[in-house]
Amino acid sequence: MSSINNLLDFTSNYMTFNDYRFRVYRSCRPDDELILVIVHGMMEHGKRYFELAKFLQDNKISTYILDLPGHGETGDLNKDFGHMDDDGWKHAIGCINEVVMSVSDSEKNIFLFGHSMGSFLAMQIGSTNPFIKGLVLSGMTYPSYVSLRAGRMLTDMLKLVSPRLSGWVFHKLTFFLCENSFKSDGSPFAWLSSDKTKVDDYSSDKYCGKLCTVGFYNQLFKGVQSVINLVPDMNVHTYVLSSLNDPMGGYGRGPKKWAKCIAKKWGWPLNFVEYKGRHELINEIDRKNVYNDILNWIKRSRRT
Repeated sequence: MSSINNLLDFTSNYMTFNDYRFRVYRSCRPDDELILVIVHGMMEHGKRYFELAKFLQDNKISTYILDLPGHGETGDLNKDFGHMDDDGWKHAIGCINEVVMSVSDSEKNIFLFGHSMGSFLAMQIGSTNPFIKGLVLSGMTYPSYVSLRAGRMLTDMLKLVSPRLSGWVFHKLTFFLCENSFKSDGSPFAWLSSDKTKVDDYSSDKYCGKLCTVGFYNQLFKGVQSVINLVPDMNVHTYVLSSLNDPMGGYGRGPKKWAKCIAKKWGWPLNFVEYKGRHELINEIDRKNVYNDILNWIKRSRRT
C-alpha cells in the first residue's frame, strides 16, 4: 500500500457537531481565497483524497476533508464504523456544514467536492448554504424511485430486529453488478479505477470496502430520496464529472439524468464533462487531467 499519509503535511483535529466528534484534515494558508471542502463516498475515508489536495495546495487552494460519521477515524472514535443511527443523514449534513461555517468569510470562495454518496450530501448542502460558491460532483448515480422505496421499507422492518444488523443483502444488491463488471482485472474493486495500484490500495485499506449496517442503508436510502425530491433555496454553480465506464452510474446515464435535473429543473448554472474512466475519476490513470479540469473550473467560477 502506498503511504498516503506522507503525500501532504496536513494538520488534523476533531470538530464537534451536537456532541458528536469527527475527524477533519486541513491544508490551508491564511492568504488563500479559494477553499475546497471534500466530502468522500461510502465505505471509504478522507485520506484517500490527499493526492488531489496536494495538487490543489500547489495551486493555492486550501483544502478541508472530513471523515464522515461511520467512516474512517470518525467511525473508530465513536464506535459506529459502518453505521448510522436515526437522523444519521441529517447528522452528516450537520458535520459538513460545521466545517463550512468554520471557514466562512466574505473574502473567501468556498466550494464543495462530493464523490458518489458525498455528491448527494453536497447537493443538499449547496441548495441551502449561502456560503457555498460552487459544487464539483463525481461518481453520481440516479437510483429509481422503486428501488429507493423498496430499500426504505425493507430496512425499516429490519431495523426493528436491530439497526446494527449486517446490511450484507443490501451490499450485494447495490454492488453485485459493479463487482462483476471488471472480473478479468482480478479484483472485485476494479470497477473503481483502471489504475491497479489505486485498486490495491483500496483493497488493503482497513477503512475501505467494509459491510455497512441496516441502519446505515436506511439512512442512505432516505437521504438520497430527499435529494431527488429537493426544492433548492439557493442557486449554485455546479460541475458534474461523468464517468463513461462506471457501472454504478449506469455508464454515464446517471450523471446525465442529474445534469438534466440540475440545469432544467433546478436552474443551476452547469458544466458537464464526460471522461472515459471508471467510478473514481480522481484515482484514474489520467487523474492529473481531471485535477487540472477541477482547478480551472474553480478558478473560473470564483466570485468576481
